[in-house]
Amino acid sequence: MSGSKAIQYPPQTGNYAVKVKNGAGWQEFDTARLQISVGQPYHEGDKFEATVKWASLRFKKVIVCVNDTLQRFNLIAEGCTEQEAQRITSDMGREWIERNISLLRSLPNVEIKRWDTWKNDDYEEVKHQIDELYRENIEFQVAVDTDITGFTKRNDSKPELCREYLLEETAVFSKMFRERAVDIYPGSVLLPCRIFQGRAVKGAPDGLSDGHFTRIDFKRNHPVLPKVA
Repeated sequence: MSGSKAIQYPPQTGNYAVKVKNGAGWQEFDTARLQISVGQPYHEGDKFEATVKWASLRFKKVIVCVNDTLQRFNLIAEGCTEQEAQRITSDMGREWIERNISLLRSLPNVEIKRWDTWKNDDYEEVKHQIDELYRENIEFQVAVDTDITGFTKRNDSKPELCREYLLEETAVFSKMFRERAVDIYPGSVLLPCRIFQGRAVKGAPDGLSDGHFTRIDFKRNHPVLPKVA
């Protein structure tokens, strides 16, 4: 996206405007991945509409990653069986797409990829590499365990389920990162996006070091009032 820093984008309209919190390097990318945590309010309604409008004017291609069945670990922690949690979160992902299909179709060269789409081909090999990396690389182990501590304090989650969540997330993101794109997300920097970025690490799967992350947030737009004669 050569010269994109000089582009003047039109004012953002609607109830919310997107503002970039960190990761201004998004301007170097033609492709964006919108990371969707199904169920989060910032991926619904006016805020998601603002995200779509913002991305539509800034990228030539947008991949919408509907990370639905990853959330099954949360339901398992609440007492659901693996099968029930898989079904419920898959339904949630399908319903989210149906609810937002008009907005999704307005994105340039849009691709919609649900979580299980990534768990094919060499996924089991990549997951094995991530599991081994957790056992053997102290830096990765500390990063994962720190996130686990944060999760358990906030949500009273079981550490072993948090660990499986994070290791699966990291394995799938490793596969995502193989395609050059910037990952856009309204929340805090995701573990796979911050660990080993830009540096090769022994034992890590291909792609893990290639993530690029931009955090966005929202500000409420003030309506333009008519001038008083």
